[in-house]
Amino acid sequence: MLQFSNSKKFVILLTVLLGFMFASPNVLPTSFLNKMPDWYPRDTINLGLDLQGGTYVLLEVDVAAVRAERADALEDDVRRILRAERIRFTGLLITDETTVTFNVSNDADMDRAYDLVEDLSVPVSTNLLAVAAETLNVTQSGKTVTLTFTDEGLAQNPPTSFLNKMPDWYPRDTINLGLDLQGGTYVLLEVDVAAVRAERADALEDDVRRILRAERIRFTGLLITDETTVTFNVSNDADMDRAYDLVEDLSVPVSTNLLAVAAETLNVTQSGKTVTLTFTDEGLAQINTRAVEQSVESVRRRIDELGTKEPTVQRQGDTRILVQVAGETLDPSILNQTAKLSFHLVDINVSQEDIDNNRIPPRSVAFPMVSNVENGPEGEDIPEFKVAVQKRAMVLGENLTDANPGFDQQTGEPLVSISFDSRGAQAFCRATQENVNRQFAIVLDNEIISAPVINEPICGGRAQISGSFTVESATELAALLRAGALPAPLIIREQRDV
Repeated sequence: MLQFSNSKKFVILLTVLLGFMFASPNVLPTSFLNKMPDWYPRDTINLGLDLQGGTYVLLEVDVAAVRAERADALEDDVRRILRAERIRFTGLLITDETTVTFNVSNDADMDRAYDLVEDLSVPVSTNLLAVAAETLNVTQSGKTVTLTFTDEGLAQNPPTSFLNKMPDWYPRDTINLGLDLQGGTYVLLEVDVAAVRAERADALEDDVRRILRAERIRFTGLLITDETTVTFNVSNDADMDRAYDLVEDLSVPVSTNLLAVAAETLNVTQSGKTVTLTFTDEGLAQINTRAVEQSVESVRRRIDELGTKEPTVQRQGDTRILVQVAGETLDPSILNQTAKLSFHLVDINVSQEDIDNNRIPPRSVAFPMVSNVENGPEGEDIPEFKVAVQKRAMVLGENLTDANPGFDQQTGEPLVSISFDSRGAQAFCRATQENVNRQFAIVLDNEIISAPVINEPICGGRAQISGSFTVESATELAALLRAGALPAPLIIREQRDV
């Protein structure tokens, strides 16, 4: 019989007790373990699927999506560096998930453009002894430059930096260098408040006309006397009270703070047969504030569409917006283009003579037609050609969900493909169903870029905008439409490259 000293017996007993204690969480109920002290072990043995069952999932990385994303990033890089160096180009597009091509407009810029995009390629090696290959293969044929991901570039995993290898608690925030340290673009914009007020007055006039006609109240003299006032005359005295109450409902309460008594956006008065609606100071202040806030968001989305890193977009004063893009050059023209898109039926009852003599009915408006021909055969100026359309739009640009550049499959000309939300798709479908064989106008910033004929109903929620586009202008328009229209025109007050 084995004999153990008391000390060995104590060690054996302690070991058995510790083993039981660490194994007990696997058999004891959770409620019992929750009552034990914090030092008591709670870890359990992780049984596999063969012992306790469960769910088995096998995932696969969508490599095609990763390559498409890398191709998009390469396209953005090419556009950025060519614009930064003021090199004119056309036809920048992704031909497949591994190739980006573009055309250099001027032969004198070819060598510089080639060298710039060639620097986008970086060496990559599969092991320490192998000769480093490149991630991109850059070639030139005529005016066309082609960038293709190499096999080594496609096989390369995204680079893992030193910070990515550190624990989660390790700080990763970096200092955002300003324009004074790394240069960039400084732009000071101002919201055109007068244009905002004029647009709101137009909308108020339309609302008054709509509700009076809906209630069959006869009226005359509906007009905008200034940018803040709309007046009209009620024909029958018996309709005066009803007309007054209807237009008074167009005013909504507005408050500057929680403690203040809510004011109204409109002041409605009556004098004889004349009813006057005037925007109050509080209403005008609300219009200005909303226009500036929405403009700030629209400008930020537009810059984000360009892939710009860490832009500064902030309100300055009552009506101004400060934009700073550090480390990059930004074309400010993409910021102040309103990009308001709408679809209108052409008013066939208004002749060209009526347009020339400014005899346009209140329900219609005349917009100039964009032409890709600036001068006649002998260099003479081509007179502006206008088309009358119904003032009320079939569909507005705010109903868009997506916009992408593309090419017409028959003519090969650049175009912009757009997608509507459910409301816009229904409205566009209904309008095209009811107006087959009629002409409708696609209006962008008060200019008609195309006026096709509705050959058949368009009910798929998608449409195409064609016109005098280049590849670059179609790409920029698609980016503007995705970012959303500005609520008001923006005026560039100051712009400089640092």
